[in-house]
Amino acid sequence: MILIIGLGNPKKEYQETRHNAGFKAIDKIKEDYNFPEFSFVKKIQAQIVKGEINNQEVILAKPENFMNLSGESVFKIMNFYKIEPQQTIIIHDDIDIVLGNIKIIKNRGSGGHRGINSIINKNKNNDFARIRIGISLLQKPKN
Repeated sequence: MILIIGLGNPKKEYQETRHNAGFKAIDKIKEDYNFPEFSFVKKIQAQIVKGEINNQEVILAKPENFMNLSGESVFKIMNFYKIEPQQTIIIHDDIDIVLGNIKIIKNRGSGGHRGINSIINKNKNNDFARIRIGISLLQKPKN
């Protein structure tokens, strides 16, 4: 089983902000692979849906707590479904990457992202994959 978690902020006023890139990515995966509708699971503080991608069972999740506290919900989700960090992918916004670009990393620090920092601190582990979605409108100078 694979767990894919999109980070964002749950309230309606944040729905269209760039910091909800993780939620938007999860919604797109759900749509593209014809997953059913999300259900709120109070015990783990998240919107959850199960489905399959290429014959692999997948859980898509959107934590219902604010991004800076994502670790609380992610920890609960992983424990509830007995999913190891190596089976987990976190999708989140990244101000250090130009809009329209993505980077995929694994086993790294938070890079200053408070949601990722919360996940690493709560789980005492960074052995998960991350898909970092660029939200910066400025081109970074090349070294």
